Amino acid sequence: MQRKRLTTLTYCLGLVMLSAAAVAAKAQSTPGGPRRGLRPMIQGGPPMFDFMGGKTVTGAPYSAQATFEHSQSLSNGNLIDQKNSATIYRDGQGRTRLEQTRPAGSGNQKQIVRITDPVAGVAYVLNPAKKTAQKFTVPPSRPGRTGQAFRAGSNLNTNDQSLGSKNLEGLLVEGTQVTRTIPAGQIGNSAPIQIVTTRWYSPELSVSVRTETTDPLRGNTITSLTNISRSEPASTLFQIPSDYAVVNAGQKGRLRFAPPPAQP
Repeated sequence: MQRKRLTTLTYCLGLVMLSAAAVAAKAQSTPGGPRRGLRPMIQGGPPMFDFMGGKTVTGAPYSAQATFEHSQSLSNGNLIDQKNSATIYRDGQGRTRLEQTRPAGSGNQKQIVRITDPVAGVAYVLNPAKKTAQKFTVPPSRPGRTGQAFRAGSNLNTNDQSLGSKNLEGLLVEGTQVTRTIPAGQIGNSAPIQIVTTRWYSPELSVSVRTETTDPLRGNTITSLTNISRSEPASTLFQIPSDYAVVNAGQKGRLRFAPPPAQP
């Protein structure tokens, strides 16, 4: 029973972090560096997809496959290898839809759909199996404070390096490499620790197309967009089917969803 409660709690935390207001992308929509929301749910756990956009991006519709990969070698020789994926849509009005299928136990799978409508100021979490939709009121997005991916005190050194531009997945992207150094002794470490993040950002879509992070403390992560289409998604993707029961869940602050940890 206790383990079941912990699993449920972990799942709820995942829902609260992956995003409705799809505020995740606002966290990385600027290549200068991540915001507080980019910290993993747990040490070594998955960071948020940042493809949907906390700020409303209009006039730049697209759809794509989003993939998150995380690997970490433990001191006892064990290896953590996680991979999650989702399909993402954004229309010309800035509405977003994220579809994700995840394990639900006993070999079954569960599909979750998340829709954010900044025009109406609402977000929905759909359960296709039960034909239900939780409705949330999304408050206006507020400017976030720039933060560090790892808080080890005020002596965290950061170095940004431009990598120029290149074509990736049919888009012109701008590269930035951010190296964060935790000085020796800052957290009891005998030598400096470097956390390196390489991000390829599309100004045209206002999303990061590919982000790679090498972190000795939390492992390596890759988030990427593939199969990008610039066509306008069908308007029905952002509407609640007429046979769904809508439950008003009120206002839950800034809803954010993160890909849940891989199930053991």
